Amino acid sequence: MGGVISLSTLNFDDSSLNILVKPQDDTLQTLLKVTNKQVTATLLHRKANNAHSPNSNNDKDTLLNTQHEQFHANVAANFAWQDINILALTMLSQGQDIGKSAAEFPEDKTTLYPADKHWLSSIQLYKKEQWRLSIYQHNQHWESDITSFDNQVEHSLSRRNAVTYDAQTLGGIGTLLLGNTVIGGEWLNRNNINISEREFNQDNELSWEKNKIDGEENTLGIFANHSWQFNTFTLKSGVRYDWQKVVNHPVLDNSQSKVEDDFVSFSISSQFPYSPKTNINIAVANAFRFPTISELFFSGKIPRGDTQGNPLLLAEKSVGLQFDLNYQAFSNVQWLTSGYYYQVDNYIERYKLATNSAIRSYRNNAEVIIKGVELKADWQTTNTLNMLFSYQKQWAQDTESHTVDDALPEELNWQMNWFPSAVKGLSVENYLSYQFEKTTFGPSEQALSPEWKWNINVNYKVSEQHNLNIAFTNITNNEYFTSADEDAPFHPQRSIALTWQWQFN
Repeated sequence: MGGVISLSTLNFDDSSLNILVKPQDDTLQTLLKVTNKQVTATLLHRKANNAHSPNSNNDKDTLLNTQHEQFHANVAANFAWQDINILALTMLSQGQDIGKSAAEFPEDKTTLYPADKHWLSSIQLYKKEQWRLSIYQHNQHWESDITSFDNQVEHSLSRRNAVTYDAQTLGGIGTLLLGNTVIGGEWLNRNNINISEREFNQDNELSWEKNKIDGEENTLGIFANHSWQFNTFTLKSGVRYDWQKVVNHPVLDNSQSKVEDDFVSFSISSQFPYSPKTNINIAVANAFRFPTISELFFSGKIPRGDTQGNPLLLAEKSVGLQFDLNYQAFSNVQWLTSGYYYQVDNYIERYKLATNSAIRSYRNNAEVIIKGVELKADWQTTNTLNMLFSYQKQWAQDTESHTVDDALPEELNWQMNWFPSAVKGLSVENYLSYQFEKTTFGPSEQALSPEWKWNINVNYKVSEQHNLNIAFTNITNNEYFTSADEDAPFHPQRSIALTWQWQFN
């Protein structure tokens, strides 16, 4: 929830020690990994102070609420018992004083996550080309603390609100391969979901405390996929049935609130070579999204403002088409063209109440069309230089031609990977993108100005055991919002991060 929880893909390579420093916000990150062929253990600690936005028109830069501290540990084991392969993992993570940046910080409001704790475990058993079974659990606890100020200069307290969230998730998924058919089932249970809220007055004294959510979510799915191969033509199809039940037991009135729903989804896709240099992929599918327990039942204050749940929300239902064309233009140029079109019924969106614009709730938009196009050109210019050009544009509108939230801004990207032969062990990754002006936006969004974004990564292999990385971020030092959300903060100012890695056995 705090935004600084991350999990890397498991690997059982060499043991290593990584240290990262970034002076702009006093970031210090230490990562230790000790591993052999079967077991790997990782310890991580990272801490940072608040960053700043770039200067705008010689004005003072803006302080960003990006401070955080995180402790992380995991242990993974990969071994075989008789003919069964086993992969087991457990992970502990604890974050504290995690800041959430928003446009209202620091003058109007400060949001912190004083605690953010996670314990995840999973075990996977499988026989290659036969069956696979995964079981997992996730225990989480987090707290948010939102302080609003009445006087921007003196920072006199207007109100303070604290929310505590607890939940335990259990789940599993199993698949069985029968020839060209895969059948399987999936189960997820999120129980002991407790969300409580505390309100403090201007003297920082407790005014009231309420338990807003005491609930449980259950989801069950069964599915089957089949593939056909006709010479060079591949056809795949799938069907899935999902059932969900969400129950909330409000403490205040001792009543029971329950939402139950199910959905059947289908998919079909084909892949075939149109010519020796051209491959075409076409996919048609329908899908769904059940509303969450918070969207249905939680009413209270969250970092984005006062929110009121809507127990009458319907599940989103969509049907769409996706088209991909891969073309080998020359021996060293690969083109990819993709297009998609989706019709989403009962689209779940946030909106401001007409009676009180300070409160947001959720509603179903009867029909939303999401469509877009993506273009990519991968050019291997020489053995030491590779360039990737990409462009994407997306439209997301309802039947009245109103843009809905979360539509991606139009963007053009250039990525270059260079391995200069004159300097052995050196590689340079260049990322340059142009974000076009965004003038149409959703009800809880804002316009975006056109921006250049430029980042560079320089990697140097000093020896077989030692590596250095220098990361330059926001080189142009432009002041731009991190997203189109109306509460979005500015992106941090130009920064340089240095990472040293020592690999050992």
